[in-house]
Amino acid sequence: MDLLDYLIKHHGFKNDRAIAIGLGISTATISKIRNKKLIPTAEIILKVHETFGTEVKKIRQLCVGE
Repeated sequence: MDLLDYLIKHHGFKNDRAIAIGLGISTATISKIRNKKLIPTAEIILKVHETFGTEVKKIRQLCVGE
């Protein structure tokens, strides 16, 4: 499971657009993450952590597909 699928499953987001709005980042950025053209930056990882309380270690694991 990757980060975006995890957020949809565990935090009730309907789609990638909703994730973008929830995190305050662009849909283009979310699209690049979804299509593996961008690895989430430290800033994005921190936003996910601060917004949802997910451990940074877990977020990093999801980013690399562990």
